This record gives sequence, C-alpha cells and structure tokens, in this order.
Amino acid sequence: MERPKTKLTIEAEITAIKVVLSDNTTLIDTSKGMSKNVMGLDVQNAPVSIYMDEEIMQGSTLIVDYKVKVRNEGEIDTLANYITGASTDTVTTSAKLVFNYTSRNMLYRNSDISWDEVTIKDIQGMITDEAKKVLKEEDMKTYQTEGLGIELYPLGSKEVEEKKGSAEVDVIITLSKIIAAENNEADLTFDSSMEIVERENTAGHRSETEIPGNYVPDTTPIELDAIKNRKIIISKPLGENKSTTYVLIAIATGIVVIIGVVLIQRKKK
Repeated sequence: MERPKTKLTIEAEITAIKVVLSDNTTLIDTSKGMSKNVMGLDVQNAPVSIYMDEEIMQGSTLIVDYKVKVRNEGEIDTLANYITGASTDTVTTSAKLVFNYTSRNMLYRNSDISWDEVTIKDIQGMITDEAKKVLKEEDMKTYQTEGLGIELYPLGSKEVEEKKGSAEVDVIITLSKIIAAENNEADLTFDSSMEIVERENTAGHRSETEIPGNYVPDTTPIELDAIKNRKIIISKPLGENKSTTYVLIAIATGIVVIIGVVLIQRKKK
C-alpha cells in the first residue's frame, strides 16, 4: 500500500504598507487609503513601487505588514494504518521551523510570534551552499521562528470538518527599515522570502514532494514550502534631474503661451 503523502505549503501577502517621515508625519498608510504614492499593490505578483521626493526621504521609515499562512495539504492518514489497535485520529504535520530571509537593515517591528535573528554559521547545516553564497553576497538577514509549529490536520480530515482541529495557521508580521536619500539602489529595494526548513509529523513521515533547506533566497521557489514575497522598490519620482525636468516643463509651457498669443493677434488682424 502506498503511504499517504505529507505536504505543507506556505503563503505570504502584503496587507499594509506605511511610510512615516522623520517628523513623524504619515505619508503613506494603505490600510487607511493613503496610497497615492504607491503603484502595483493591486497587481498580483507585481513589484510594488513607492515614490518619494528626495527631500523627505531622509530618515523616513518603511513599515510593511505581511500575513503569513501555513497550510496542511497532505493526504489523510492515521496510525491505525500501520499499527493494529493504534489511534484512528488523523496524523498531523507542523512547520517546526521557518526561516525568513530579508534585505539588510530590515528589522522585526512586531509579530504575532517570536522571531530570532541567526547567522549563516548558525544554520549552515540546514541550507545549501548556494543559499549561503546568496546570503553572504547580498548581505541578507535570516530570522527563524518556531511559532508556526502548530499541529495541522489535512484539508478534508474529520477533525477539520468537525471543527476539532485546523488545517492552517496564519500570523501577521511587521518589518521596518529606515530610509536614507543617499542609499544606493540595493538599499532602496526590500526583498523577503520564507521557507519551511523543518517539519514534524506525528507518524514520522517526511515530505516526498519538498526538500527542506534547498531554497535559494530571493529566487522564485520551485516547491510549495517556500515563498518569495513581492519586491518593494522606493524611487525618486523625477530622479536626480528633477530641476532640469521643471525647466523643460516651464519652457514648453512658455512656447505654448507664445503661440497662443500670436494666433490671437493674427485673428484680430
């Protein structure tokens, strides 16, 4: 008999973006409809762009809320399938350890669960050499949590149908970053990705569809136990040549006015 397969998936979505200026004025708060400087938020899987004038960028704080969800999409199984007289309760699987790889200088501001920063040395036996290389070259941070390690029943199991257990768990996490106008492009781009690197199954089963620890940060996942969050890019609306643009607009406006005056005078004649 083929053993039922275990499968945990992880999802994440941006629920709110906020930008607070150095004088504590709120420039952007998408949860309250203050989003005129934000583009792409409503476009699925697209990068999100935030436009700010250089004069107000210095010392501002970017705050991003994420809703993270882990779901048990495995097949229904019981210990009674293997041991005579064993429990007929459905076997559960939990995300015992989850990593969050973020851009440098990103800090956990708030979360429903606890996250701890770890070094490459701390986790070197749990990730691939390619992942280590990316974390080092991109100077990314790694956070870990055991707070999503709730026993989850498969979708469609009797426990879920009878509301005696859950097939998914979700939490809200908040990350923040101080913005500086002189930052380079990398510092004005926020990346975040997550992976379930350790799972626990009450029947001792391992996943046959995902390999924990094989995800390379900031890449598109090929397995469902990892997720790359949408990139957030902070840009200056008119770039470094803002004054030049204003001059060109003024000249163009002046030409239009002159042409209009000439046409009016010709009509009078």
